[in-house]
Formats: sequence, structure tokens, C-alpha cells
Amino acid sequence: MKILILGGTGIISTSMAELTDGHEVLLFNRSGAVPQNAGENIRAIACDRKDPQQLARLAREEGPYDSVIDMFCFLPGEAYEAVKAFEGITNQYIFCSTCDVYTKTTGRFPITEDFPKEPSEQFPYAYNKARCEELLMKAHDNCRLNVTIIRPAATYSNVSVLPLVSTVDAGTFLLDRLLKGKPFISHNDGLSVWSECHALDVSRCFINACVNKASYGQAYHTTGEEWMTWDEVIRTVCAVIGAPKPDIVHIPSGFINSFDEEYGSWCLQNFRYNNIFDNEKARRDLDFRYTITWEQGFCEYYENLIKKGQPLEAWDSHPKYDRLIDAWRQA
Repeated sequence: MKILILGGTGIISTSMAELTDGHEVLLFNRSGAVPQNAGENIRAIACDRKDPQQLARLAREEGPYDSVIDMFCFLPGEAYEAVKAFEGITNQYIFCSTCDVYTKTTGRFPITEDFPKEPSEQFPYAYNKARCEELLMKAHDNCRLNVTIIRPAATYSNVSVLPLVSTVDAGTFLLDRLLKGKPFISHNDGLSVWSECHALDVSRCFINACVNKASYGQAYHTTGEEWMTWDEVIRTVCAVIGAPKPDIVHIPSGFINSFDEEYGSWCLQNFRYNNIFDNEKARRDLDFRYTITWEQGFCEYYENLIKKGQPLEAWDSHPKYDRLIDAWRQA
């Protein structure tokens, strides 16, 4: 089977490299780089995904393909160009979407793939992914491409996990804060429900979707199955790294956003809502399995960090973080 992956250096697509033995795999990415542990079956070509002429030319020169996996499509215009580029030269186009496409005011859980998808325009990432889905499924319905949509949620790996430790800022300084018992921010009351999923569990579904006719015209969740509050996410990290009981400071999402939109926009548009998704459809068609718990996955990441011998950023190296805490306490 010949698989083209648009991307290939991100959290999920890097993990795919471990699951593609026996297949011919080609990567299109800006650097022309292959994952560090890639096998001989994987090669890469430098391609600017945002240049439609270059994408179309290279796609046809290197094609045809059994499946194309697009990890780097974020705007409706990019989805439109993908249809033009791959129509007639692939059996299947697999689009990496997101579980953020759902309307956030739902009051029923778990969320299934047929839930309303009208994300706020104030959340451009989700809004544009939803519009991409609409355009691609129209192309599928018009028999231009066999389209499969996969919707991961929060995904991490043994080399990239820190954005999922806190909803405010990212960096190893967060771990230093916890180790030293410094105040640590959790949005609202810390009780919104979240789930994390290891990239190996997610990427398996992308590979299993390839030339899988049951997946044509379908959308799937590939999300974590431990539903934790954000405070529990933080407490689990403390247990793994041997930190004291965390000094959690609860700050409303609206206040965080008014203090700094870079800090607060995702809290306001996403993190403050419960994220509980049903994976049954992916379990049935794509052999989805949740095999790595959050504690196991974070432990693997932390051990890898220690092996590299890189010191943690100092807890006070991001002064804006403490200015936010001070502003809230004064308020």
C-alpha cells in the first residue's frame, strides 16, 4: 500500500512512522524531514502545503496513492485545494479534524459523531476545521473523493506533552513550579472534565483507516477514555514527578482572557467545557484501543526528559504567569 502523509513531523504523524512497516510511505512537509525513528520505507519531499500549485504538481508527479492522510489542513481554502490536487490520483483522502468542531453548549454526554457542529467563530481553529469537514464531505457526496474524517482531541507523545499539563502557558517551567510548590493555575473551579490520549493510540486509527471501505464517508473520534477534571490532571503530574501537593489557584476563564487573550482564549472557548467523547465507532471500524493511561504516558515523557539531561526552565522564567496570579488575588 502506498500512503502519502501531508505533514509527518507532528505529534500524531510522527507516531505513524512506528506503525507503517510493510507500506510505502511518502511525506510532504516544508522541511523534507522524516521522523527520527523512521524506517527505510519512509521518504520525504520538501513541499509547502500552503502553496496549491506546488502541492498539486508534486502530488501528481509522485502519485497515484492508495490513501492520502492530511495532517496539515486547517482552512477551507486548503481543503478545497486538496480536493483539486488529489481527485483522481488517490482511492481515499483522510482528513485530520478535531473534536473541537462540536457546538460547545451541549448538555448530553458522551458526545457522538452526529452531534451538532457549529463552533463559535471566536474559536477560529474549530470553526475552520468544521468548515473544512463540510467542504470535504460535499466532495465525497459528489463522488470526487472517498473521504474519511478522524477527530482526535487532546493528544500527546513521549516528547510532547506540556501543553496538556496546564491550560495556561506551556513549558518545563510548569514542572519546576510544581516541584517547588509554587502557585499553579487551574481555570474556573478546576472541575471541567478532560481526557488525554497518547499519539500511538490515535495514529493506529489513521493507519487502520487506509483503504478501509467501512470508513469511507465516515467520521470517528480517537480520544482519551480517562475522564479527569483538570485538577486531577495536575495532581497526577505531581504524583509522577514527586512534587508536593499542588497549590492550585482557581481563576475564572473570563478573567484569564481579559488579563491576556494569549493565555485565556482557549480556556474561554474550549477548556472550560466538558470533553467526553464516545469512541465506539472507531473501536468497531478502526480497532481503536486506549492502551496508555495518562499516568503511564506522562511518566514516559518525564523519564525521557530526564534522560536527555536538559534542566527545567526556572519557575520564575515566565513572569506573566505570576502577574496573572497577583492580579486575580488583588481582584
